[in-house]
Amino acid sequence: DVLSWTTDGLVFTKSSEEMDPDTVLLIKRVKVTKRTSTRGDWAETRTVVELHDALKAIELMGQALGMFKTNIDATVHPGIPVNYEGWRKRLGLDRE
Repeated sequence: DVLSWTTDGLVFTKSSEEMDPDTVLLIKRVKVTKRTSTRGDWAETRTVVELHDALKAIELMGQALGMFKTNIDATVHPGIPVNYEGWRKRLGLDRE
C-alpha cells in the first residue's frame, strides 16, 4: 500500500493522504534524490522507502508484555524419580 507500479516497470510512490493510517506508521524513512545531467537533457528522481522491522517490533512487544521466558528452571531434584515414560504418554509422544 506504499507503492504502485505498471506493467512497463514504472513505480509510483503513494502520498501519505492516499495511505491507510496504519500503513503510514510502518514507514521509517523516505529518501528522495534528484539528479540532472550537466547539459540538462535528462533528469532522474530516485525514491527509497525504508520500513520499520515488523518482526523486531513484535519481539519487543512480546518482551514488554512478559510473553517470553528466558530463564527456564529445568533442574531435577535429587531423590525424586522422574517417570519419563509416563510423561511421554501424556504428551502423546509414544505411539502404541
